[in-house]
Amino acid sequence: MDLGASGFERVLREDAQEVARRTLRYKFGRLSNRRILGVLRTAAAQDPRMREKSDAELLDLWFGAYADSLRTLRRQTR
Repeated sequence: MDLGASGFERVLREDAQEVARRTLRYKFGRLSNRRILGVLRTAAAQDPRMREKSDAELLDLWFGAYADSLRTLRRQTR
């Protein structure tokens, strides 16, 4: 599966948005770095710009997207 140049960003954004929606709906407390990395490593393997990123860098990108998604969702629900 070739995700293309923007495929990684799409996977990152969509996954973070879905988890943010679940966070607001169910208020669960712990996020699984193992699950997040599993999703992102698969996408990163298809994107030459992301292949060499460390786990820490991938997690930083994901948590940044997650925080942005939470802010956006909270603004929309006010």
